[in-house]
Amino acid sequence: MLGGLVKINMFDMNIGSKKFPSDQTWCRTISKRIDFVDQSLEIARQYDGGSEAEDECFPADRFNEHANTSPPNTETCDPNSLLSPGTSSLSIEDQIISQISPQTVSDIGQSPLIRDWAQPASECSIESTIRQFKRLELPQAALKEKDKANLIRHFVQVVGPAFDFYDEGRKVATELTERAISCQPLLHLVYNASAKSLGLSLDLDNAPQSLGNPITLPHIDYGNNNMAAALLSRFIFNLEDKQDSTQGFAILGTPSPPFHTHDEFQAAIMWASLRQEIFLALMNQRHVNIPVDRHALESLLQDHLCQTADDSTWCNRMLLHLFDTIQYCFGDAHSSSTYDQLFSYANTWMSSKPSSFTPVFSQDGPDGQMLPEIWFLDSYAAAGMQYYHLVRILLTAHNPRVPRIGSAKKAAIEWIDEQVRGHAKMVCGIAESLEEINPGHLSACMAIALAGDYFHEKEEQAILLNLMIKTSSYYGWSTGSTQKYLQETWKS
Repeated sequence: MLGGLVKINMFDMNIGSKKFPSDQTWCRTISKRIDFVDQSLEIARQYDGGSEAEDECFPADRFNEHANTSPPNTETCDPNSLLSPGTSSLSIEDQIISQISPQTVSDIGQSPLIRDWAQPASECSIESTIRQFKRLELPQAALKEKDKANLIRHFVQVVGPAFDFYDEGRKVATELTERAISCQPLLHLVYNASAKSLGLSLDLDNAPQSLGNPITLPHIDYGNNNMAAALLSRFIFNLEDKQDSTQGFAILGTPSPPFHTHDEFQAAIMWASLRQEIFLALMNQRHVNIPVDRHALESLLQDHLCQTADDSTWCNRMLLHLFDTIQYCFGDAHSSSTYDQLFSYANTWMSSKPSSFTPVFSQDGPDGQMLPEIWFLDSYAAAGMQYYHLVRILLTAHNPRVPRIGSAKKAAIEWIDEQVRGHAKMVCGIAESLEEINPGHLSACMAIALAGDYFHEKEEQAILLNLMIKTSSYYGWSTGSTQKYLQETWKS
């Protein structure tokens, strides 16, 4: 029934104060209350927008021809409401239609006007008009297949955030995905990266060819899309728990088009790519074996540690320093002067870090637990401190001044073992303190890969192994080779 309800109690009217014609027709009320409904064309227009074309569908004569017809019997209706209790939970449009549907009319069956409405709906019927008003159009979907949509959802919820560790802009999870929706080759890589994370195997026959090309990806027109495709192709080809591969794009080299420090997406992809390469290097205990345009990365940072900067910059300073340390420790040159510079930078960063990098809470493992509990204000501080402790593990284990012979050697080895275990526990404890599973666990896996064989207690070994299994199961980043190595080492 259309809106504009006017309820009139005939016995509440002061008939004596009104003048009516002597031939005025009155409805027999039999001491009943009657509800009158405003069914005028003006009210109908409020629901369908009203147009001159619709005036032809609802001529005024149609309403007037039944003007003297008694309204339907309302004995079963709630006198205080137009709608029965059974329809009170319906939307206003459904309530309207329920009152004029054929099923309702068959019960009423009194008014010729309502019987007229109960006929099959035509283009000009009120029911048709209401249906047109009520009909909701689904937004046009970018993806028609639900399985592919699920892969996109997994990418946004799991794969992207792993790359976006401490990037509040979530450039990989959001902007890269948005770009992929309108770029089919990039979308294909998103599907496969997501499937790889889930442990699924997709047919790569339709993937863009020449994925080993370090500069361009065929059919991808935009430079930043090229960089995004390179990031994902490295993920697909290298995290297969087989052997580390240089296949994919060397996107940390000079990008094409030229790198711009003001391009936030390009910068985010560069840092995400470096984090992935560092993960691959430490899990395989080798240097980063693709070209890295260090100058481009350094240009994103302010010049010196003595300069104040935001937490993101401080964190990335230590990430870049971790890269330099990896190149030194797993490279061919091992000069003492280079080592001293690396060690000095780490100490200066630690002493100059912002107050936000100081934990708001820390304690040794509660109830004798292995890992300490360390809380930071944000993920920048947590990640930055993890990178710092990874640097300390590397520099401690690769100290060129460690005695090689005599009693001093034994004492030095014991000290190194203790220091390495302590820093590894810090990296893992920070990850566990953030939340049950988070990108910080990828850094924890790096620490375990470096320091796992320094742990000799069975209980501690089980904790580290379970942490790696949990991380790999959730994110899909391969730790299988490291797990196998540690298990064999721990048995001996």
